[in-house]
Amino acid sequence: MLVSLERLSEPQDWLEKATRCRDKATSSPMNATAMIASYLTKAGFLIGLLGITMIVHRPTVAELNPVDPAFGRWSAPELLATGAGLPVMHAAMGSTILIYNQALDPTGNSNPAYQTLSGGSADWSKAAFIHSDQQKDFKQVATGFDTDGQAHASWRSDTAVLYAAQSQWAANQFSIVIEDDNKIIEDLDMVIANDNIVHIVMAMQDETNINRYNIYHSYLDGQTWNTKDLLEDTDRRLIATRMAVDSDGHIHVVWEERTSLNPGNYQINYMKGSRQGSDYTWSATESISTGVSRARRPAILTDGNDLHVTFTRYVANEQQTIYYTRRPAGTGNWTTPVDITGNHPLAVSLAAGVMASSLALCQDSLHVFYFGGLQANSNEQIFGQRYQYGVWQSREMITDNSVQRIRPTAVCHNNRLLLAYEQIGNAGTNHAIYVVAAYEQVHLPLIIKN
Repeated sequence: MLVSLERLSEPQDWLEKATRCRDKATSSPMNATAMIASYLTKAGFLIGLLGITMIVHRPTVAELNPVDPAFGRWSAPELLATGAGLPVMHAAMGSTILIYNQALDPTGNSNPAYQTLSGGSADWSKAAFIHSDQQKDFKQVATGFDTDGQAHASWRSDTAVLYAAQSQWAANQFSIVIEDDNKIIEDLDMVIANDNIVHIVMAMQDETNINRYNIYHSYLDGQTWNTKDLLEDTDRRLIATRMAVDSDGHIHVVWEERTSLNPGNYQINYMKGSRQGSDYTWSATESISTGVSRARRPAILTDGNDLHVTFTRYVANEQQTIYYTRRPAGTGNWTTPVDITGNHPLAVSLAAGVMASSLALCQDSLHVFYFGGLQANSNEQIFGQRYQYGVWQSREMITDNSVQRIRPTAVCHNNRLLLAYEQIGNAGTNHAIYVVAAYEQVHLPLIIKN
């Protein structure tokens, strides 16, 4: 008789110890396996005496519906900020920063604020402003760390992008990346390369055609911002820009392009930037959502020189799914996009708009988080899925639908997942930022022979 136990989730003390030991096993999966086996042996699972063979779990194709936990236990939600929205997290060298838009009294305008989590601490720092100006209303924030562990931030209004290094925040100092009252800025993202050069991409309106947006790239070389329109000849609407940097310092940019207005159709495009002397050269534009109509809201993440991209297929507000594609290092070829939500679409309210996703690497797994409702007119919830051994695992319902929860952002902090999201009260007000944490679920399949 063969008995396969794919997931051991009962709250026995030995499993809790085995789960916690993964936080200590930072050097390799082999270390984690050895410590887990040690705890199991002490608990009386004498593998040799009982004839039990422990094997490494290689999951099969997962059922994507109904929802099935895949990550293990999540902590209780922790409230970090009220009157706040649009959270973004970044982690490096044992530290995590969370930045968001914080509403100001009495104007109601939003300014960028932040909190940090350092090393093994369980306590977030007190909230502080990156920049404070009662008369300005900022729309979006982005952040990252340099190789010295200093955080950087950029934020935008409708017509300007500002930037400051962490050493400038307390004094409310900043520099203007770009400002033009004749051009609306729709979106921005930021990364810091391994040479500590700060890069920002944004979608900016053409002053002669309000329906046309182009992608601009700015980088800080010393004390000077250099800005260039990457796609000067396009006559289409290009927004939802996202950016990542690989281990060789190449810049990778993805964005959403509206290819037709009626009927509305969209695709996800990609470009690669490489340093050439004092400037950057860019590859030709490449569509990476081939075969998927109405592809919107991309997210991108690098793992060494591997590229991972997720995006949303938006059919209607009540019919949205998440697709995934990757470009393995050295191949130059993108894989065919796959629907990781298993053709089980989610619904998003008109106010929340298009479903967006967030990617995170933690230990040996890729994770994607997104939001949506299980049916029309239900509150959005936060969902997550794990990609391991070439298979997307079952999606997990991380929050319930008692209130609206949107815009997840995730990082790996000291070998555990941190997930922040925006929560909205039932009346569509009372925006707040919450964070939860989880260790990956421990899979210990056993084959028992009589």
